[in-house]
Amino acid sequence: ADQLAQVEKPSIWNQAVMELGASICSPQKPACLLCPLKKHCVAFSENLTEQLPLPKPRRTKEIWLWRPKLIFENNKFFFVKNDYAPFLKKHWLPPGNAFLQKSAPSKYLFKHCITHHEIYVTPNSPKRKQSASEAKFLNGIWVESKNISGISPASLISKLISLSI
Repeated sequence: ADQLAQVEKPSIWNQAVMELGASICSPQKPACLLCPLKKHCVAFSENLTEQLPLPKPRRTKEIWLWRPKLIFENNKFFFVKNDYAPFLKKHWLPPGNAFLQKSAPSKYLFKHCITHHEIYVTPNSPKRKQSASEAKFLNGIWVESKNISGISPASLISKLISLSI
């Protein structure tokens, strides 16, 4: 592939190869007899086109217990950039903790799945008293309830907020 891409404009070559993959060399029904590259194709010469591509191994499911700390004041929720949970990294989430589990917990508010993360959510009740003093020790932002989907569009967050208040 590297030798074939050593042409004047590699971007055109790359686009052509992608078009071949989409139209002729598709995983479901390869049209090898129509392929202009079949004489260079190892899968065609070794009669392996029906076995390729190999299926990608599935990631192991991870069970997480997420304990978001809902801090609420004057119709605003407090959010921090997520650096504590393996799901929704760098997204705005309520502060909290996430714990890897061996099995599903028996008590939780709701369950949510994101890719290979099975998340069991057990938030605290929204704290209205002393919330500002709790939040001042954290680096985050206050967001009005109606604007939460603008900074955190994940369905996990809208579900959390709607079930908690």
